[in-house]
Amino acid sequence: MTKHKRHSAITLPRNILSFLLHEERRSGSLLLIAATTAFVLSNTNFNDLYQSFIHNKISLGGVSLDVKHWISEGLMSLFFLVVTLEVKRELIDGELRSWRKASFPVTAAVGGMLLPALIYTSINQYAPESNGWAVPIATDIAIAIGVLGLIGKRIPRSLRIFLLALAIIDDIGSIIIIGLFFNHPENAFALIAAFTVIMFLVLFRRQRNWLVIFGVLGFILWYCFTLAGISGTMTGVILAVLAPLVTSRKNATHLQSSEKVEDILLPLTAYIIVPLFVFANAGLRLSDLSLESGSSLNVFAGVTGGLLIGKPVGIFAASFVSNLLGLSRKPAGFTWTQLLGVGFLAGIGFTVSLLIADLSFENHALRDAAIAGVFTASILSSIIGVFILRTVKSRTVK
Repeated sequence: MTKHKRHSAITLPRNILSFLLHEERRSGSLLLIAATTAFVLSNTNFNDLYQSFIHNKISLGGVSLDVKHWISEGLMSLFFLVVTLEVKRELIDGELRSWRKASFPVTAAVGGMLLPALIYTSINQYAPESNGWAVPIATDIAIAIGVLGLIGKRIPRSLRIFLLALAIIDDIGSIIIIGLFFNHPENAFALIAAFTVIMFLVLFRRQRNWLVIFGVLGFILWYCFTLAGISGTMTGVILAVLAPLVTSRKNATHLQSSEKVEDILLPLTAYIIVPLFVFANAGLRLSDLSLESGSSLNVFAGVTGGLLIGKPVGIFAASFVSNLLGLSRKPAGFTWTQLLGVGFLAGIGFTVSLLIADLSFENHALRDAAIAGVFTASILSSIIGVFILRTVKSRTVK
């Protein structure tokens, strides 16, 4: 790990930028191991053991979920808490703190979200297949940065930062989409209770002991959201948005409480929670996968085409046109061909794509087709992206 600049003998927290740029191989490798393990177990004699584990029901105070959904709806709320805290940090004192710095990755990210969705919906125009339009819009930060790390340290740092900023903006878009389109409140009383809790969070956010209050009220909010039929992951987003974080890192003399929370939760989410999520959601059984029906084949084609083609083309086209019109400026240090290679790496949609696939389809065949599309596109995108970046590197770097 690279040591950070010290202020008053305190080491600043390992944010997503420093963590991923220096630990990308380790965290990305864990996700690949988790996915491979789930896939192997699902397609061997251990499938019954695997299925019984992830579908084992656990009840808590009127909420009854299987292990898979406790991970997806419970533990993953901590993942979204960390991601949203980092988004706030980047807006305050990071790569997104000014429009001049943020305009290029923002434009690229918008193109990289719109075109995949358009490709998917052009193939799947009617429900329930059309419900999966958001599956190919997300980029998996850890794996994309991890694959980029496999190419070596000679890849420009500016290119890595561009990919990270792009993925963070993708996360913002994914969070908004999950909040707007994949929550269907079913319990009005629980929903009113949740809004009441949010009001208390706003009132107590400036208290000295706000961290303890947020911990207690955050659990109550998650409980109310779950009873109301809203994804528990939104709890992490709301807590991060309301958490006090106002001091710029470069001017700080001590760690803020929210920074300490991020420092504690980042390794927990990267090394335990997200790999657990991937393990619980990547168990695709090939014998159960049928792409013979038009519906499943269209979902598979839409997800694969959206990630494999829509991501790189959308990112490259939006960036190039924006730069050409003077709306944004490409950072120095990497070429357009390298940007195209990174565009393919952005087609690695794993964690959030699997979550959206799970939220999008009640039909198991369609969900499996979407997961198969995520797997296929992610593998092909990583191969093509690495090939492009290795080829460019060998020709331009001596």
